Amino acid sequence: MEMRKNEKFTVRIQDISEDGAGIGKVEGYIWFIKDTVIGDLVEAGVMKAKKSYGFARVLRILEPSPFRVKPKCPVAKACGGCSLQAMSYEEQLRFKERKIRDALERIGGVEQLALPERGGLDKSGMGGKTRTGEKTGSSGKAGMSGEAGMSGEAAANVLCEAIEVTARAAAAADGSAAQVQNLSVEMEPIIGMEDPWRYRNKTQFPVGKDRDGRIIFGFYAGRTHSIIENEDCLLGVEENKEILKAVRIYMERYHIDPYDEVSHRGSVRHVLIRKGFRTGEMMVCLVINGEALPHGEWLVEKLIGAVAEQSGKMLEGMAGEQSGKSLEAPAGEQPGKSLEGSAADWPGSGIAISEDCTKKRGRVTSVSYNINTEKTNVILGPRVVDLYGPGYITDYIGDIRYQISPQSFYQVNPIQTEKLYSTALEYAGLTGEETVWDLYCGIGTISLFLARRAKKVYGVEIVPAAIEDARRNAALNGIENAEFFVGKAEEVLPREYRERKTCADVIVVDPPRKGCDKVCLDTIVEMGPKRVVYVSCDPATLGRDVKYLGEKGYRVEKVRGCDMFAGTGHVETVVLLSKGEIDSKKVRVEFSLEDMDMSGFQQGATYEQIKAYVLEKRGLKVSSLYISQVKRKCGLDVGQNYNLSKKEDAKVPQCPPEKEAAIMDTLKHFQMI
Repeated sequence: MEMRKNEKFTVRIQDISEDGAGIGKVEGYIWFIKDTVIGDLVEAGVMKAKKSYGFARVLRILEPSPFRVKPKCPVAKACGGCSLQAMSYEEQLRFKERKIRDALERIGGVEQLALPERGGLDKSGMGGKTRTGEKTGSSGKAGMSGEAGMSGEAAANVLCEAIEVTARAAAAADGSAAQVQNLSVEMEPIIGMEDPWRYRNKTQFPVGKDRDGRIIFGFYAGRTHSIIENEDCLLGVEENKEILKAVRIYMERYHIDPYDEVSHRGSVRHVLIRKGFRTGEMMVCLVINGEALPHGEWLVEKLIGAVAEQSGKMLEGMAGEQSGKSLEAPAGEQPGKSLEGSAADWPGSGIAISEDCTKKRGRVTSVSYNINTEKTNVILGPRVVDLYGPGYITDYIGDIRYQISPQSFYQVNPIQTEKLYSTALEYAGLTGEETVWDLYCGIGTISLFLARRAKKVYGVEIVPAAIEDARRNAALNGIENAEFFVGKAEEVLPREYRERKTCADVIVVDPPRKGCDKVCLDTIVEMGPKRVVYVSCDPATLGRDVKYLGEKGYRVEKVRGCDMFAGTGHVETVVLLSKGEIDSKKVRVEFSLEDMDMSGFQQGATYEQIKAYVLEKRGLKVSSLYISQVKRKCGLDVGQNYNLSKKEDAKVPQCPPEKEAAIMDTLKHFQMI
């Protein structure tokens, strides 16, 4: 479609992109529009139009989505860090479930993946989903409302039953499951937060000056290095604002300038703050463009006093209690007792954790500065100088204690991390006799969780400092059955398997956003563990890797999302894949439609069969509406009221020429025309 800059148009938002922009379609053309929510009807103005998609800005919200809420943060729009803050939290969870489901179905080839029972807007606009994943029409029943050609569909069912019987017989004969997978996988409800605020235990504030020369702290606006002033991010801990206030007083008192990245002058670049939610211990680290921080003793005293003043008597009362307990579990009590239960026993999506993490008031136990004199966007430099305390804080995940330095990787949402790892532990199904490999293990957070239940755990991580932390944390917790290797997972795993003949009953992978390396996946398949637990931070690469493992004989058994980053579009997913006996009741056999005698389908291949063929041969997704329009053109029966709007003047989208040609070819293939 041809549209010029600033031209206005109306569109309904159907989905959300990875960076939080709303997605809408006008006559098949895709628009990305920021500051919108799924369900909004907006008037938008064209900013940039490309061949198949464009970018626009909101001019007016004509009809607000039922899921639209007022953002709590006063700078939410300018900052852009919480791209979903204008969407109700319940709808955020539904959106993330759909995001996982769509990636596993579309990319991973996982068929009949059923969403948990939830209400809400279905982005297809065609109604909700049944428990088996079928679309529902206006009557609310699964199937094709008013669709003709039931004799063809019945023939297809008979054919599928015959294929299933043949597949079961073949599988029984040779034990091969290479192309047989379960048809139905039910997603467990996403693990949401009871309170989706103040959940981040780490915040990094860039430092700068406003137009009046006043020192400010905040966050960079999207795709810029312009600081949006915000000293009390509602995702961070409450102590942050008092710490930043103390740092500003210190900088003003001793005339210490913020770093200017253009001139490469000035001193303080960032303020890094970390808090142990279970211990209350707090770390403050100033990242500086220099070799020394003047008057550090005064800064330490000011920071300790600022946080103590905020905590007041509550902090003083906790001081005696914490003095002997902040580094160890309470006597006679197992802080990780929540791990004893099954994830299925946890009420709703709010899995119980060991303590109320959010109630501990902070106290500063570590102050340091990090030296970064490079012209770079990387926040931390290679060297840390301690001004006060041991140079680290401690915290717990479950009953495992961790030491966390300024440079340590540690999950930023400890409340949800315990739930995520508990789910991974449950999926691993450990009895105490298993050998487990934890790939991309970081500082050993998952490895040490698993070690309590496994015979032996091996962890692999490419970052040497992370492996040093992992070994230190293992010793800290008296864990002797965990061994860690420095190197790439795709290099260490094949070497240890082939040279040392190391086996694996369970393999856990928690890769970065790019997913697993192919060599790593091939080695996993070669080692043949009974179970693979995949912890993912990117549904797209998860889908890609799940498909690859599925082609090698692993089938998806369980799927569960975990909302680690409320208010944003990011979501973590845990998937259990297993390699075992074939389910003789419900299997799928991959076969080519080209090899089939289609004479039995002359009167009516189903809409789903047509969609599948078009996708396979042309790489296009077509809707039932478009199929019905083409069938009408060909004089085929589609039912009197199929896909007709109840409104007399409703604008019905028309099938684009490219998709019409693809549907016509498919109808010819099925000998329907």
